[in-house]
Amino acid sequence: MSDPRTPLQKIYNFLLINERLATSGQPKPEQFVAIAEAGYEMVVNLLPDGSEAYFPGEEALVRSLSLSYHRISVIWTAPTRENLDEFYEQMKQNEKKKLYIHCAANMRVSAFTYLWRVKNGEDPLEALADMHDIWIPDGVWATFIESNLEM
Repeated sequence: MSDPRTPLQKIYNFLLINERLATSGQPKPEQFVAIAEAGYEMVVNLLPDGSEAYFPGEEALVRSLSLSYHRISVIWTAPTRENLDEFYEQMKQNEKKKLYIHCAANMRVSAFTYLWRVKNGEDPLEALADMHDIWIPDGVWATFIESNLEM
């Protein structure tokens, strides 16, 4: 029996936020083709160099598909306000583009996206539900979210 999911839905922890924004865990190299074919114009990666999931050829592959690329090195155990501010700046600069944002498991991204959505007036409960579809932050991430939440 064939898999009925679309190519994007097969990406680890894929979450469609709206028609211009999707998030996920680390796509496999061949899945970046599906991202490009789906009309995404930019990939933002929140993985640091030392991450097991990070693949060094990602930027070249993404650019070879005619997509823009930006990487923000967010260390899992130590997310910073500077990381979040850089994320906010990328979201603002590219608000007219169709964005695909990923990290290893969509945890960093879902937290950053939640904060962005609330900051920009989206329904906090809907944004929270989307984040909770991926995970319920605890420890350093719960503290980080609470200290950066702007309602």
